Amino acid sequence: MTTSLVFKTNEKKRLGALLIFAALIRILYLYLYSRQSIWSDIVVDSLYHLNWADSIASGDILGQQTYFRAPLYIYVLAFCRALAPDSLLLPRALGSALGVASIFVTYLLARRSAPGNVGRNIGLAAGTLQALYPSVIFFEAELLVDFLFAFLLQITVYRLLVAHEKNSTTGFVIAGIALGLASLTRPTALALIPLFALFVIYSKRFGDLKSKNYRGALALIVTALIVIAPVTIRNYVVGGDFTLIASSGGVNFFIGNNAESNPISASLPEPYGPNWTLGDMTGLAESYEGRRLSPAEVSHSWAMRAVDWIAHNPVQFISNYTKKLYLALGARTYSNNRSLATIFDSNPVLKFSPLNFSLLLFLALAGVFSLRRSKTLSSAAWPLWAAATAGAYLLIVSLFFISERFRLPSLVLLFPVAGVGAVALWGYVSTKRRRTAKETLRPVELIVAGLITGLSLLPYGRPGDSSLGRAEYLQANKFLSSGQLEESINSFGKLLQLNPEYPRAALNLGVSYFLKAEPDSARYYFERELLRSPENPEALTNLASLALTQQDYTGADSLSAKAYQIRPYDLATLRVRVRALSAVGEYESAGQLLDENEQRFANDSRYWYERMRYYLSLETPDKAASLEALQRGAALDPNDTQPVENSDWAFTRNSSERKQRLEASAMIRYQLGYLAGLGGKYDSAVTYSSEAIALDSTLSAAYVNLTLGYLSLGQIDSARAVYQASIKQFSSDAPASPNGQDLQRLRELMNRIQ
Repeated sequence: MTTSLVFKTNEKKRLGALLIFAALIRILYLYLYSRQSIWSDIVVDSLYHLNWADSIASGDILGQQTYFRAPLYIYVLAFCRALAPDSLLLPRALGSALGVASIFVTYLLARRSAPGNVGRNIGLAAGTLQALYPSVIFFEAELLVDFLFAFLLQITVYRLLVAHEKNSTTGFVIAGIALGLASLTRPTALALIPLFALFVIYSKRFGDLKSKNYRGALALIVTALIVIAPVTIRNYVVGGDFTLIASSGGVNFFIGNNAESNPISASLPEPYGPNWTLGDMTGLAESYEGRRLSPAEVSHSWAMRAVDWIAHNPVQFISNYTKKLYLALGARTYSNNRSLATIFDSNPVLKFSPLNFSLLLFLALAGVFSLRRSKTLSSAAWPLWAAATAGAYLLIVSLFFISERFRLPSLVLLFPVAGVGAVALWGYVSTKRRRTAKETLRPVELIVAGLITGLSLLPYGRPGDSSLGRAEYLQANKFLSSGQLEESINSFGKLLQLNPEYPRAALNLGVSYFLKAEPDSARYYFERELLRSPENPEALTNLASLALTQQDYTGADSLSAKAYQIRPYDLATLRVRVRALSAVGEYESAGQLLDENEQRFANDSRYWYERMRYYLSLETPDKAASLEALQRGAALDPNDTQPVENSDWAFTRNSSERKQRLEASAMIRYQLGYLAGLGGKYDSAVTYSSEAIALDSTLSAAYVNLTLGYLSLGQIDSARAVYQASIKQFSSDAPASPNGQDLQRLRELMNRIQ
């Protein structure tokens, strides 16, 4: 039996009203959202997506490395950024428009569950639920992959059902295209291929196991692989690595399956916790395997560590998995990057929505019960296939970790069957329909649905929401990165009052005090971070740096040795370790560490600047080797940072790594200019010093070099121009500061030629 969708005038009007209503809700939401400060507060994953999209929009279309994450949504976002580079409204509005389109598909899917007015009422009920559901409204407009993925997965399910109705191989090809695109948005879709293939194989004649549609299944799978293939080829050509779509799967699988896994947090075991980096991911895998690894090998290494843990801890795995599955079916909306409770409460459209997951689950269960009397798997059971896909997806995602946005595809797929439940329940309050309703949904089934839903409300075993305090933490980091140290100190202090154990809060507060030249306070908070996480490599490295500034070389040696043992693949850790070894006279060990890490950091100007410092720190300075290191560093493109596809700086607003590289490149050119001036090569001195200032306009010593170069060449007007630029740049600096002293030196130089 099939249900032909013939839209009469009255139904078209009702459907149009539903879609207009959904659109108006989203327009109101976007308007209210745009008036809030969080509109432009792009953080973590959203910021990574935005930076990546901007890189593509600026012309780096293919990228430079294997994709760490699936790329389809990023290219959609890049298209928006190319059209309107500074607009956040365009991609958010596009997401909301997809939301309205998704409601239309929900209506079509639910509409097929029954003929006539009943089917139309079910479609309207399902569409209305989706139109008002707060998590759906919110995530549609975020710069995240999740809603596009949910929409494409929904299209896949719908097109499979249409292909079954028409018994059309072409229909299965269309479904395969949607499945391939969904996989390019989030590779988790690949795990659903067996379910979809079985559906297609047995869809030719529902209930007739002898009639199998292998052709349709083959069309679905082959088409999906063809859609995916260009990304696989691109990864091999560009990255030299055989990765089907993206290399993030292995580490995400490990995050959900280790002895310290948190069911709602993307955290590695301590000392890395939720603040692990892509550098940690690669470096730890390479340390574990004992060799350099490609991205595919890194992913495989993490996945195998998870499999090994599961094999040796099956009881704990089952316990953890059961807890994650319970949370996936629970009422609470666990956050990921930001506190959803705070955001929902700040926007009336979300705050006053009457819907939540418990109500949706109850309606979906009522819908399942009302459909269960279908004697064969006919068209009346179609929403059950959507519900089955939603359930299968939750089973899969629970292997990783749980958050509201990862649950989003299941929400979208549950709306059709929840619409069935809503119409069946309405029959109980309508005298006219009560008899019919009782034929499809019995009181005992409502009680069972209520009891199951009640279980989802129990607080037992639920972890605290790790995003509490997240907004304060991100705000404090913005203050720190912009040099607003007093504001940073106050903000981190408030966060520690709210949550004394918040990861990295004490560490970054210590950094704030360190930059403010308050070493005792800095040490206190670095040590406080170590009490929370005794092997935190950043806290150890910062304490070692503090010890170096206070000439406690023995302490610096001990602290940096421990930090380097934990994080040997990190350049900051290496630099502090080399300086500590040099300070205690272990020059050979310091040089050996630099040699061992040359291949890893050869394209980083900071490494070559460190080598230069090392050669000059020797008991007998090696000036020739230091000059060679400077020249190697100067040969690098200062703007050539890590490829955005696998770059940690892309997750941060202040792009600190890029800034550090530019500063190191500026210092290298300053040193070369200084040496050129000493050697009487004044043209070179001017060239290098000018380049240094262009890279870092706060490098006051380069202004001195440049002025001396121009004076030595007899170019007095150029020297005066540099002096005037230095006054504009440094006149507000304290006279005793290095910048103030350099400015005074420039005054003296210029006074001599007056």
